Amino acid sequence: MTATTWAVHETASASLRALAAEGATGALSAERGVFYLAAGRVVHVESALTPDLGALLTRSGAVTADGWWEAVGRDGARHRVGRRLVDSGRLAAGALEVCHLGALFDAAYVVLAHDGRPHRFRPGAAHWLGAVRSVPVDTVLRESRRRRALLDRIWPDPAVDVAPLARTPAAAGAELPARRGRTLAQVDGVRTAADIAAALACRTWHTLVELRRLAAGGLVTTARAPPRPRRPRTRTDRPPTRAGRLGRPRHGPAAPASRRLGGPVIRARRLRAERRLLMAVEREVLDELHRLRARVPQVTGSLAATVDGLVLAHDAPGTEPEGLAALTAAALGSPSARPRPPGAAGSASCCCAAPAGTSPPTPPARPRC
Repeated sequence: MTATTWAVHETASASLRALAAEGATGALSAERGVFYLAAGRVVHVESALTPDLGALLTRSGAVTADGWWEAVGRDGARHRVGRRLVDSGRLAAGALEVCHLGALFDAAYVVLAHDGRPHRFRPGAAHWLGAVRSVPVDTVLRESRRRRALLDRIWPDPAVDVAPLARTPAAAGAELPARRGRTLAQVDGVRTAADIAAALACRTWHTLVELRRLAAGGLVTTARAPPRPRRPRTRTDRPPTRAGRLGRPRHGPAAPASRRLGGPVIRARRLRAERRLLMAVEREVLDELHRLRARVPQVTGSLAATVDGLVLAHDAPGTEPEGLAALTAAALGSPSARPRPPGAAGSASCCCAAPAGTSPPTPPARPRC
C-alpha cells in the first residue's frame, strides 16, 4: 500500500473502498473519527461524538471501572484488551462482540454522515482493544446509508445528531414512553446526542432515534447560539432611507426567514403534524398489543415495527425491542433469507420461533448497549 493510494479520493467512503481492495492494514483518519482496518476489513471505529466501548460497558454495569482500566493497563500496549476481559471472566465473549459491533456501527454512522476528504492513513496502526470481530467495508457503508435514511424518515434534520439540544415549551407535561422520557430529561440546552447517550449508558443509535422522534414531535430543537453583539453605529454609517418621489427602493432589514423560506417551514410543520399523528397511532398499536396478551395467555410478548426496523410499539418485557426489530429488518432485507424465483417480490414477513415454553437464556450482567 503506497502512501498516496487512498489520498486520490475525495471522500472517506471512497478511500475505505480503495483500502479494502488493497487489503490494507492501518488507521484512516477522517474529520469526525478514525477507521481501523486489518487486511482490508474494519475492526474498530472511534469518534469523539459517540461513547466508546469502555463507557458503554462500565456505565451499564457490565464491567467494573477498575476491571476495565486494569485490562487497559495490562494489555493495551499489546492490543489485547478485549481478550483480557474475556479470559479474566469479566465479560462473556458474546456480550463483548455484541457491544463492540454496536459501538462500531454507531461511530461509523457519525463519521460517514460528514463524508469529507480523509486526513491521513497510518499503515500498520492497530487499535488497543484488539481484534474482536471484523466487518467488510461494504457492510459498514451500507449500514450507515440505511441508518441515515431511517433517521431522515423520522425527522430530516441532521443537526439534531451533533448540535446542543434544548426543550421546547411543548415538552412540559408531555406523556412519553419510558425510554423517550429518560432521553428528554437529559436535554438541557448544552448536551449533545453523544453526551446524552453517555449519560444514559445507551448506544448512540438508540439515542439518535429517540431524539429525532422528539424533534419531530416538536418537543426538542437545536439550541440557538448566543446573539452576536451589535457593532456601534458611527457617523459614517448611513441610516436606511425611505422611498422617495422617484420610487427608489426602500433599504431596510431583510424579510424574516419564515417568509423568505416558506417552503421549508411549511414542510417542517407538515412533518411535525405527521409525526404527532404517528405518535397517536403508536398508542393505538400498543393498546392492541396489550389486548392480544390478555386474549391469548400463551403470548408472553409482542412487538410491532416497520420493515426497516423502526419500532412502533412493543409489549415484550425483558427484551430489547430495537435489537429485535433490527434483526427482523435484516432478515427481511437479506437476499439470502429464502430462495425465490426470478421476478418475484421480496419478503413481506418474517417469523422466528423457539421451543414451546422456553426462552433463550440471558447471560448475567448483560450490557445495556
